[in-house]
Amino acid sequence: MRLRVGVVLLALTPQAAAAHGTLAGGGGFYAGIEHPFLAWEHTILLIGLGLLLGRLGRMRARLPLCGLLIGLGAGLIFGPALGFPGSGVSILLLAMLAGAIVVLMLPVPMLLLAVLMLMGGVAVGLDTGVPPPPDMTAIELYAPYLGVVVGVFLIVLNVMALASLATRPPYTIAVRMVGSWIIAIAMMVLALHLRQITGAV
Repeated sequence: MRLRVGVVLLALTPQAAAAHGTLAGGGGFYAGIEHPFLAWEHTILLIGLGLLLGRLGRMRARLPLCGLLIGLGAGLIFGPALGFPGSGVSILLLAMLAGAIVVLMLPVPMLLLAVLMLMGGVAVGLDTGVPPPPDMTAIELYAPYLGVVVGVFLIVLNVMALASLATRPPYTIAVRMVGSWIIAIAMMVLALHLRQITGAV
């Protein structure tokens, strides 16, 4: 019931739902940690990725987690330097893909899963990083991005741990329901993005 209310509130507040909340320059370490929890697109994608990893176990999840870390670091570091725009639409499409895999319980080869995690990390990194002001110190520059990495892995690892316990019915049904809600929320926010891009009322 609470989740349905949340979806309705997202629909009624398109600006909040569509805002990916890029970091302002020098937001600080704790602001970086908060960012993945406050940016809706990032949150649902990371939950979906965590659900996928929950089926693997800790040892087998090492390669995909490395892919996530490498992709996230690349997006955070090289995105602002190369002037890439935000990747909110890509994040939503990846979230829908992750949700669909969870709902259908599709077997995913380890290498393909690692690539999916890499792409998710890159997308989140590109959508978070902004060119820093020229007068920032090294600590002011890197502390928010380090916080983002910590926040991302807090979400993914905690969801992964919960999903690893939900391996039998009725818990597997609950996991698939979460996957279906990820798809629904991603589609809704994607529609809001497209409406803003096209200028439709």
